Amino acid sequence: MVSNGREEGIYYRREDYAGLWRRVLVSTVDALVAFAGLVALLLLGDTILAATGAALGFFTWLALAYVYLVVCKRSRARTLGYRLGRVKIVSIRGDAPSSWRVTFRLLFALMGGGFSSVLGLIDLLWISGDDHRQTLRDKLAHTYVIRASAEPVGRGPISYDVYHVLAWTLFVPGVRRKT
Repeated sequence: MVSNGREEGIYYRREDYAGLWRRVLVSTVDALVAFAGLVALLLLGDTILAATGAALGFFTWLALAYVYLVVCKRSRARTLGYRLGRVKIVSIRGDAPSSWRVTFRLLFALMGGGFSSVLGLIDLLWISGDDHRQTLRDKLAHTYVIRASAEPVGRGPISYDVYHVLAWTLFVPGVRRKT
């Protein structure tokens, strides 16, 4: 969406962005679903093929976890956590984010160790100081997590801000609200 040579994005009412506790609920439910799937596949694999079944179960789980945490999350189906939290993920332009963007968000979360490391906590707590309640990974992936029923309230130019975090210099996009 180009207007006057500048890219435009959308924005929502502040209360439409998923807040800290809603995000914790969504992440916890999805992590429990993924963990339950891992345990089930490991037990099933070990029962079927004693020698290599656990490895087969693990690799099957990796593929299914990717489908659940990336493909389902960006589709209308959403994950169980996103359904219970009544949220969805969209790009800052308002459409469904690409699989690459959602994969990047997942890898960033895994790299950050969830909420159990400094990077994971910074990622999560970034919500409290952000106008669009984005985590750091949302900023980098150009996504919002919003209420499932949210409708955009405006468009604005996309501009890039500079952040210095943990010895990184990040150029992240943001949609400026029109005043």
